[in-house]
Amino acid sequence: MRLRNFLCTLAILFSLVGSGSLLSPRDAQADLIINRPFSGKRAIELNIHGSAYYDAGLGGYRGCYAWASGYCGYAYGPYAVGPGISMLFPILHNGFVPSINNAVYIGFFVDTIFHPSYYGWNSYWFMSLPIGPMMQWRFYLLEMISVYANLGFGIWPWFLNDSYGGLWLRGFPLFQLGVNFHFTQKIGMNLQFGYPSSQLGLNISF
Repeated sequence: MRLRNFLCTLAILFSLVGSGSLLSPRDAQADLIINRPFSGKRAIELNIHGSAYYDAGLGGYRGCYAWASGYCGYAYGPYAVGPGISMLFPILHNGFVPSINNAVYIGFFVDTIFHPSYYGWNSYWFMSLPIGPMMQWRFYLLEMISVYANLGFGIWPWFLNDSYGGLWLRGFPLFQLGVNFHFTQKIGMNLQFGYPSSQLGLNISF
């Protein structure tokens, strides 16, 4: 009897959703908005994310395992992970192509990254702090979805102890492609892939 009641309830719900009774007109439609140029003002965005830097060696160079003794072996693994933030400020509220719904942002990112040793987390590990500016060109496809490209660069200090060579300072280019999911006008999430990292994050607009 319970299964029968459950199936009947599901049938009624599907019928209501299909007819649009449970959805507002805005939610019931998934119209493309890319062909609607934007005339208002975009919001500043804060992104809180987790990062995976999968080319932590930036070219594969590996330092000396025991720098002071002159023994050179593998010092760190091929990836690194950690939390970070980025801020985006709109500079073109309707972007480089005025006939479509797009925007251009400039901003910066800071990541706190933890590196395992070549032998894993049970051995020596250390921290680094990639930081830099970037530009984002974003295209608004639907009310809930936009896609974008990031272009920038960064500096990357590695904080090792003296036996591993002390402070290392590196630089890198940044290129990423991503997608935003806008749950409300203020809150969303994003997923982006590229070089030298990928991120999954929470967007907060204000």
